[in-house]
Amino acid sequence: NSNIAANAVNDALQIVQRQEREALPAAGKKGVAVPLIRIWYNPDLTTSGFIVLSMIALAGMMVGVIHPAASIVREKERGTIEQLLVTPISTLELFLAKVTPTLIMGVLSIFPSLVIVRVFDVPLQGSLLLFLVLTAIFLLSAIALGVLIAAYSRTLQQALLLSFFGLFPLMFLSGSLT
Repeated sequence: NSNIAANAVNDALQIVQRQEREALPAAGKKGVAVPLIRIWYNPDLTTSGFIVLSMIALAGMMVGVIHPAASIVREKERGTIEQLLVTPISTLELFLAKVTPTLIMGVLSIFPSLVIVRVFDVPLQGSLLLFLVLTAIFLLSAIALGVLIAAYSRTLQQALLLSFFGLFPLMFLSGSLT
């Protein structure tokens, strides 16, 4: 919580300043160091500034992991993956055919998300092109995790359970839900 963090920083600052006021005169020195905390991204420490963007990122991560895992495992369950593997397409082409729709869907979902960002008045500064490129890289890493899960899963249920067991630590350890 941003309020708890701000209170903790202020308390720590007061403790350091009190210690300096007591220790500096005894050492024959004067002056107090003042730590300066600058918050560049969300200077008002509004909760919506953190929550809205983290929820958008988590939704993208969930889609990026679950969709490719489910589509590949579904092919395995139906037995059509073997039919695809004996066609004249290469493994890379098959991989790209499974991954590209998820990547396009993820990048295009950013635009409605930008509307949500504006509705909640979240400060979003910087290059939109850079944001889209970094989103694509983020989605590629999520898709890679989904493909890895699909490689080890035999059923759709197993793929979904592995996805959720992989996603929950990522969500909680990212700091977006705490």
